[in-house]
Amino acid sequence: MGNRIYTKWFGTAALCLMVAAGAADPSTPALAQSQGLVVVVNDNPITSYDIRQRAKMNKVLGIARGNAKSQRKQALKELINDVITTSEAKRLKLEFKKEQIDRTIASMAKGAGLTTASLNAKLKKNGVSVKSFRSQVEAKMVFRYLMQKKYKVNADVSDAEVERRYSKITSDPRLKPIRIFQIREIDLPVGQVSEAMKAQLEYARAIEAQQIMKRYTGCNSARKAADGIFNVKVGPIVQAPADKLPGDMRKVLTKAGTKRLIGPMRGPSGIRLIGYCGQKTLKPPKPPKEAVKNMLLNEKFDSASERVMRDLRRKAFIDYKDKSVVLTQ
Repeated sequence: MGNRIYTKWFGTAALCLMVAAGAADPSTPALAQSQGLVVVVNDNPITSYDIRQRAKMNKVLGIARGNAKSQRKQALKELINDVITTSEAKRLKLEFKKEQIDRTIASMAKGAGLTTASLNAKLKKNGVSVKSFRSQVEAKMVFRYLMQKKYKVNADVSDAEVERRYSKITSDPRLKPIRIFQIREIDLPVGQVSEAMKAQLEYARAIEAQQIMKRYTGCNSARKAADGIFNVKVGPIVQAPADKLPGDMRKVLTKAGTKRLIGPMRGPSGIRLIGYCGQKTLKPPKPPKEAVKNMLLNEKFDSASERVMRDLRRKAFIDYKDKSVVLTQ
């Protein structure tokens, strides 16, 4: 169970969360006031500057949620939780050796496809000091310790739970086989001309389209069939779900077969031909059961994490200086 908690908390998502920590660490009341003091948590100030830094970094890393107000709330909650966790470590006189923190950071970097050196470079580039980041890593290590040792969190899932979730996922209509019509469009544009001129050009283009139709022997011959004719747009083969095509269109395509073009007809830019390239059935891959199990483990861990953090917040001294941002405990 411990390894699962370790893997979950120090995965890529946790890496993003901790990189998002603001670089600023206002340690004096005067500095905190100058940066817009928002809340004091166990004698540690959190300022508007800290919140802006965290919210901005969350957005850059793609973990920001909701609108600007929601992102600010998310950032403030994360900062409060970090301070509370650090305070708990001091209370318990819990410290991790430098080598332990180094190993954790190396594991996190590897999970994100980075080395420790490149991770440190990324931190500095985004204005976050390595010292600040290491403090955040240690705070998460403390939290993992609390989850395991003090709160005895059990994030295991049974085989029956996995089977139930797997059955629910695989019965989703979106995972059923889909019949696909493969279509290729060939356009002969007429350009921007007057209405009187347009009719004449469309007639001329329709004659050219018939030449293409005579040469056409299948989807792969489209470009060769259009060779020598001015300004012909041969589109890519498009995958069209059968249930999204009108019934009449499906009948016409099937009747024409894969050796003949449908048309000529008026299109958005001029004269259009349509080639039917055949059908195929797509079967969306079913997720492996191990992935379903990991999903359930993550859900249980997230729920337990929030319960533990809620308990720690209740015991903390949180003094909001800006009453408009008070979070529900």
